[in-house]
Amino acid sequence: MEENKELDFENMTREEALKIMGLGPKAGIKAIEDRFWKMTKQYRGKDDPESLKKEEEFATLYEIATGHRDFVRQQEEERNNSAKFFGKTKKEWENWFSYTWYKILIILAAVGIIAAFLISLISNLLVDCNVVFFGLMDLDNTYVTQVLKDSGKKKPRISAMKVVVPNDEGKGAMDAYNEAFNSMVYTDPDVLISDEESYPYYFDIFGQLEPIYDGIMAGLSDKAKADVEAVYMTEQDSVKNSNEVLRFNGITDMDSDPAEYSDKPILIGIRIKDQDAVKKLGVESLWNDGETTLVVGICGRSKDLEVSKDMIISIINGAYE
Repeated sequence: MEENKELDFENMTREEALKIMGLGPKAGIKAIEDRFWKMTKQYRGKDDPESLKKEEEFATLYEIATGHRDFVRQQEEERNNSAKFFGKTKKEWENWFSYTWYKILIILAAVGIIAAFLISLISNLLVDCNVVFFGLMDLDNTYVTQVLKDSGKKKPRISAMKVVVPNDEGKGAMDAYNEAFNSMVYTDPDVLISDEESYPYYFDIFGQLEPIYDGIMAGLSDKAKADVEAVYMTEQDSVKNSNEVLRFNGITDMDSDPAEYSDKPILIGIRIKDQDAVKKLGVESLWNDGETTLVVGICGRSKDLEVSKDMIISIINGAYE
């Protein structure tokens, strides 16, 4: 590099930079780096103007020789020529989402929790009983609402949330639905009604039915008693199903060991097997064969077991009228 000669870095080509550094046009990155360190050796660590200027010039030569400067220019040119949305190009938005998606999830989760709390607060003020259906289903809640009103409830709240669990019918995971349902649980439903396919994956939200089971059976009609049956699960079953959900969502390295959990059967629900009874409750299954059985239980957050018991009796008896 010639002394006291001003270099035109703005218009300098990569080949020119390599030549100034004493390298051939095919020099690789290692040769460029070695040459850069040799050129700057006598100037490093000095703070006089001449040394600082030389270091800056050699750094610029290095940027040009490695192709980094031209790469940055090309990126800037592409950005200037690209359509922008709210100040960012499509690629910049993609990069932004790829690095911040987890922050978005945290925000959405926080919003969901706050929304669930507000819904719960409002619901508790406006309703006197709360039933949540869940599974891959559509629901017409007209009949169940009327059954509960006939039993003395003035403001029943009957809602349904779609969830998609691991299956062999080609139904893909729908995270938005599943997360919405998780929020719905925080509205403190008294009674949960699930389709046969879904309840095994939601063991943790069901309360133990044993304390009120005898009272429920005593209140059921003979026709209802003849068809329904008790539903049991174990903590080991729940862990196996949780592992399956993780795999269903593409997570393969977070399995828990079922052997570390209890294998004691826990009564969590009452199964309604008759398809006419299922349809009478307003459930239309969205599984491929269009049929399902229902499991009726109480939510683990249920605040009044007696109220829940009376609701279950009314709903099941209503299904078999």
